[in-house]
Amino acid sequence: FLMMLARTFAAIQSAEYGAKLLAARQNWMLDTHPVGTGAFSVEKIGGGTRPTAAQGPRAKPAFEVIEGAGGPVIRTFATVPVLSETETRPLLKRIEFSAHETHWQKPSNSEKLIFDVETDIATRFGRLVRGECQIMPGPAQADIEALAANPDVDLTETDGTDTLYLAFNTEQPPLDDKWVRLALAEAIEVGALARLKGINGAPARAMVQDAGDTLPVERHIFSPDFARSHLAGAGVEAPDLRLLVPVTAADGATPLADAIAAAWEKIGARVSIDKTPWADLPAALSKGDYDVALLAWRADSADLAQNYRMLLSCDAIGDTNASRWCDKPFMADLKAIREALNPADRMAATIRAAQRVATDLPILPLAHLKQHWAVRAEVTGLDAAALDASNLTQAMIRPAEPAPASEPMGGPVADPGTEPASGETAADGDAG
Repeated sequence: FLMMLARTFAAIQSAEYGAKLLAARQNWMLDTHPVGTGAFSVEKIGGGTRPTAAQGPRAKPAFEVIEGAGGPVIRTFATVPVLSETETRPLLKRIEFSAHETHWQKPSNSEKLIFDVETDIATRFGRLVRGECQIMPGPAQADIEALAANPDVDLTETDGTDTLYLAFNTEQPPLDDKWVRLALAEAIEVGALARLKGINGAPARAMVQDAGDTLPVERHIFSPDFARSHLAGAGVEAPDLRLLVPVTAADGATPLADAIAAAWEKIGARVSIDKTPWADLPAALSKGDYDVALLAWRADSADLAQNYRMLLSCDAIGDTNASRWCDKPFMADLKAIREALNPADRMAATIRAAQRVATDLPILPLAHLKQHWAVRAEVTGLDAAALDASNLTQAMIRPAEPAPASEPMGGPVADPGTEPASGETAADGDAG
């Protein structure tokens, strides 16, 4: 229960503010003009040079409660513009925050925090290197070596929550036979895949990293010979397989999918790789016209049962259950987990559910991906724990050392316009 309260949907909002917006039919402003108890307050939301909120005193809220004839009422400040949803959504390219001087904990080190939303990863990389932004989450794997060698950038690596996995379409012959699924799993050396250049992950034993290390669940071993034997026993020694792979471009490289296809071809399978644009992936998964899908899952909690519920429950078929596996005993285990009144019963039901998944193999975890943060060297107050929690309250730009009183003739002259403004931190990242 406590873990659920930490998720985004359980964020506490102002009922008074929400009622005011609902009455005005502007409920979407809860996203664009939020109020809360954070260390920073929204000062300006906009894209390019067009402002969507007037600048006023720092940490000024979007509304106030005043006494009316019939009791307390909410008055929205005139400085907050009334824009339609269609006007506001395209403008969410830049969000500026100001620090609360009287925050309940303590004031942030930076007076201002700016989020620039840049969806192109190459552009984000260039802006970071040029010093136009100071913090960049999730750089491209191809840029990791260059960032690690850059003396102006600190590269931080932490355990991420993304897991690469294969979803076997259990409604599609011959993948409806668990022995065929087992054979395909036995043909793959998971450790070698995790070490592929561009993957930079750790071999996965479960969809949640901690659960894979602690649950006493038996798993398959890498053995091409066993794989061939199991295929022969299932009567499909040379299956034709279509591997669905989401890509950003139709001609994009798919080294992981290529390695998987090569492993399956060594045991006699014929594999075609179906490159599907990310935008078309939901429709493709809903239709179910594939044999195997190579996907990534971002666990928003460390609760294995909660992740199983979204990945493998019967109700999630056509949505997040790409394996289309529906197993009644497994669903009974999930129900027992939810209704357990003590930790021992909950753990017993979780182990049963995990063992069913390991035995039936509707999905095959491959690798837990690492999370990288690239931070300009002039930024202080950030460590791995703060980055993991997206906690920027202690971040600040180290003040530049004062220039010497005089320079030798012909010496360099500092350009004051090249240094970031003191007390201001900028973060560059993708939306969501």
